[in-house]
Amino acid sequence: MIPSTSSSVSPKKHAMVVVGAGQMARAMVAGWQRQACPFSVIYTVDPHQVQDLGGGTMSCAHPSELPPLPQPFVVMFAVKPQILGSLLPQWAEIAKTAQAVFSIAAGFSCARLQQGLGRPVIRLMPNTPAAVGSGIVGYYIPPEVDSGAQALIQTLFSSLGMLVPVTSEDDLNRITAFSGSGPAFVYAFLEALEQAALSLGFSPDQAPVMAQTLVQGSLSLKAANPQSPAALREAVTSKGGTTEAGLSILMHPHSGLFPLLKATVQAAYQRAGEIQ
Repeated sequence: MIPSTSSSVSPKKHAMVVVGAGQMARAMVAGWQRQACPFSVIYTVDPHQVQDLGGGTMSCAHPSELPPLPQPFVVMFAVKPQILGSLLPQWAEIAKTAQAVFSIAAGFSCARLQQGLGRPVIRLMPNTPAAVGSGIVGYYIPPEVDSGAQALIQTLFSSLGMLVPVTSEDDLNRITAFSGSGPAFVYAFLEALEQAALSLGFSPDQAPVMAQTLVQGSLSLKAANPQSPAALREAVTSKGGTTEAGLSILMHPHSGLFPLLKATVQAAYQRAGEIQ
């Protein structure tokens, strides 16, 4: 019998077992550690990372090395989708007694997860800004999971940032393409701004700081202003001026930023579907 998640309303903290200690898992652990951690203890299991990840964590190389797990506990798979299938059988026994099982592996379907573990799995798609509490966490709850899952997710993951429920795994692929991959797209834009500053003659010391300050300042202004991005853009753009000249390139209908970003997220979305 699959354990019910309905006891998530209990004030008792869960233990968390994270399978894999890569970049995304580390970002989530860092996000949980920023404030009052929602877990009594976080175990990370990864043969390549056996050092603890800071306060409240314990690490080991293999599930057989885990101590007796306190109840309630949850399990989260945070490994590459290419290797997840081979790992599932060795976790099936532990998963049976978990309050809930989660996976953040992009594109690895609920059907394959359930086949490997013998129980339904909730899929999540976080992003790395979760490390500072400013992430986006998309999630899909398969129909086989009981109604307590919504409250459990809120309890365990809301401290990482914005929670976005979706109603299908294809929608989760869209979350993966947009916000899961999105930080890399933003950093690429920041890199491009640095290169643009260098091309104008600013020094290698000045360009990165100027680019980051430009982006942070613009976003801070937007956060303090109810106007749309389009309205704020227009407020900076004088007819016949320098901004208009630059925007004629950036906003070209065929080669500019808008079609480029659409093509970027579509390529990521297509790949997420192929992994399944």
